[in-house]
Amino acid sequence: LVHLKLFLQGHGERQLEAGENNISQAVQALADNNYTAEPLSLTQSAKIPSDANAVIIAGPQRALLDGEIQALQDYVNGGGNLLVMVDPGVDPKLDALMKEWGVTFDNRLAINVSESAQQQPPGISIVTQYGEHPITKNFQNGISIYKLARPIEISPVDGVESTPLVLTQSYPASWAESDLENEELNFDENSDRQGPLTLGVALTKNSQLNLQFNPHQHRHQHRHQHQHQHLPPFLLPQVQRKTSLQNQEW
Repeated sequence: LVHLKLFLQGHGERQLEAGENNISQAVQALADNNYTAEPLSLTQSAKIPSDANAVIIAGPQRALLDGEIQALQDYVNGGGNLLVMVDPGVDPKLDALMKEWGVTFDNRLAINVSESAQQQPPGISIVTQYGEHPITKNFQNGISIYKLARPIEISPVDGVESTPLVLTQSYPASWAESDLENEELNFDENSDRQGPLTLGVALTKNSQLNLQFNPHQHRHQHRHQHQHQHLPPFLLPQVQRKTSLQNQEW
């Protein structure tokens, strides 16, 4: 069984083929696990194919069009799987889609000055804290590295369950830096945000579906609980209907 992953293109996203800053290694890793990766353009058709197991937005550099955002909203609300990764300093105009899930992109940069990161530039986050979730079950007790990571903020939304997946260390080891021009990094309590910072989140939306059965075939009506799971990074499991909202540089 082949699973189809569609990578949105047309806004400066990372390319699937080999090249600098491209994601050919990720594409190969998907192929090794029986996933097919194909480019997706929503300018030619504003509808995402129904056989797509997931849509991946990998580092857009320009704003999406309103019709493209609507197509993504329809896809996700229909139970589709979405992985979103947004670089610092970029506004792809995804605010309306993110707001439905209680996610806001922080315009600051995640800074790491912990003792374990002394050999790394402060813009590289070394993470050892992960949320309890199927996506990160194999990350526990391991180290993952995020270059120029952009924090995200999570607000409660009725019907949406959120699980922070990737967390930086607490302040003063990490913080969200607002002044990206000054080479000397100093925490400013008026404009910066103390760690721990969330770099990735899994989101699940529950919806109630009333299924009316033909009385000639069934003697009862059944109320069914349907759950869409929305996940982020690295892995896109095919176990359930899952969608990812993740923010990082790939």
